[in-house]
Amino acid sequence: MIALLALWTGQATAALQIRLQVGKAEGGALPSVLHDVDAGCVLEAAASMLRCQDAKLSFRSEPGGLSELRGSGEWSTSGWQAQLLPSTLFGGSVEAQARYSRDARGRGEADAALKLAGFSYEQASGRYATDKAQLRLDAQARLDGPIAHFDARLSSSAGQAYIEPVFLDFGQNPLELVATGSWDAASRSIRDLRLEGSQHDLIGRLSVNATALRLSPSLLVEQANLQASDARLDGLVSRYLAPFLAGTRWESLGAAGSADLHLAITHNVPTAADLELRSATLKAGPPPTAIEHLAGSVHWLRERVAPPSVLGWRAAQYASLPLGPATLRFEASPLGLRLLEPMRQPILDGALVVQRLALA
Repeated sequence: MIALLALWTGQATAALQIRLQVGKAEGGALPSVLHDVDAGCVLEAAASMLRCQDAKLSFRSEPGGLSELRGSGEWSTSGWQAQLLPSTLFGGSVEAQARYSRDARGRGEADAALKLAGFSYEQASGRYATDKAQLRLDAQARLDGPIAHFDARLSSSAGQAYIEPVFLDFGQNPLELVATGSWDAASRSIRDLRLEGSQHDLIGRLSVNATALRLSPSLLVEQANLQASDARLDGLVSRYLAPFLAGTRWESLGAAGSADLHLAITHNVPTAADLELRSATLKAGPPPTAIEHLAGSVHWLRERVAPPSVLGWRAAQYASLPLGPATLRFEASPLGLRLLEPMRQPILDGALVVQRLALA
């Protein structure tokens, strides 16, 4: 550092080549153990600018083999910019660029872009992994003191990922997400968050609106609304729900059909929910239990009586007992559930008539 400072102040333009070699690096924020780390670049200092030219970083890891990154960077009193040229990383390719600038009043603007392809990585504990994953991230931000207004877009259309216990196949179910909002560094919270997205053959449209999410000292959802439209129950249950049911009496749960869902949360507590089912089928066991062609809407409010709910099905089964079509009309309230009219469930040559049902 002393030699670099002398070159900076003593000449109009100066250059210094630096290189770092490490046999083994592990721990901290490193994703895995790195071997044969070799890093270096040519530093050029001119006036109030510092450039890093011909930057290189290479290392070996298992899995992943040899990774070789190449790029450049430039720093000045008013900002910086960096570029990662097409390079190899953990068996795949990576390309990225980032830029930051600041005006005379201290307000800043930043943007970044990242592209990954064929990215394969496995955490040492096995809890997180990717296989030939493809990802694209584009983000912009406006910074004013502790507040950063951001706009980010994320997409993935190839490869697989495992986030214990959920397995994701982005080739079969491509993912698209767009997020806007503001990050408050002083309160460590995200405000005015708006998230829009979809996942092919799983969720037609996902929308999340949150006035504030506090991340420290623990997660607090001050107020949020989640809306999922055209959710495919077969894929959602098998990919997102079934892994959490393994080892329980519900591990054989299966579903088909589609649904719309609305959920409201205030201070981490659900306050309202609406569910609309279309041609749904639910199966579980043992004993074999099924409800087929289930359709209707369910409404729930935490503080008051919700609008009437109705569910109807064409057929059902419990063990070896077949059940005929039936309709359930009820009302949900803070005190529980109440039938609005008797329910008639055909069984063999007769029927079970429920005159009153109360759940609290």
